[in-house]
Amino acid sequence: SRAVYVVHNANEYPEGALIEDGHTTFPQVSLVPETIKFDDGVPRLEYVIRAIHNTIDPDFAFFVNDHTFVLPNHLHQFLKLLDCSKDLYVGHALKGEKETAFNSGASGYVLSRTTMSRLIKEWDKPGSKCQSANVSKWLQGNPGLLTAKCFQEVMGIQLIDTRDKEDSSHKFHAYGLVRTITGNVDQWYLNKHQQLDSIFGIDERYHHMPQKGALCCSKDTISFHYVEAAE
Repeated sequence: SRAVYVVHNANEYPEGALIEDGHTTFPQVSLVPETIKFDDGVPRLEYVIRAIHNTIDPDFAFFVNDHTFVLPNHLHQFLKLLDCSKDLYVGHALKGEKETAFNSGASGYVLSRTTMSRLIKEWDKPGSKCQSANVSKWLQGNPGLLTAKCFQEVMGIQLIDTRDKEDSSHKFHAYGLVRTITGNVDQWYLNKHQQLDSIFGIDERYHHMPQKGALCCSKDTISFHYVEAAE
């Protein structure tokens, strides 16, 4: 695994070499241009995907928010079964009642080399619905939803049920270990699982809802978000 930290100020992670300078050691830092402000989520995501694809060109890239604990060996084993020459957009799927299904940025999502390449080409097409300038202001402020909408409605890339095939436990988690195990998660998060039967098929046992206790987490779990130092 090769980590790249996205920062607006180089002092945020001084130990990392700048990815833009072509270094080959890791971890690295991608320094967002000053023209992209902290709240400019869509331009920042576009810049980062372009930078990762054009400088490192990995088979797969795992995009994840701050404060997320990642088990790289489990991520590696998960990706070994996948093909980077094919489109891929996977993570922890969520869906509101009247919105496009998307993968949680908190728990992280994976894009393949092919998907990143196609997405960049789509961004470069004048008038594309994948460009932030051509969508509603609300979507402009939600980079994860805009990208998911682009994948599904323009590029024909659908979400995948990534739960453990043995017990239907999740591998990507949008909360920390303690809250995930105890089931102490927000209601909005639970609500966004209620529509997943409509895209993945009916789950007679759990209806795709997160479970508590030992059933919360796959033995091959990849990530937890909001992880505190004590955890």
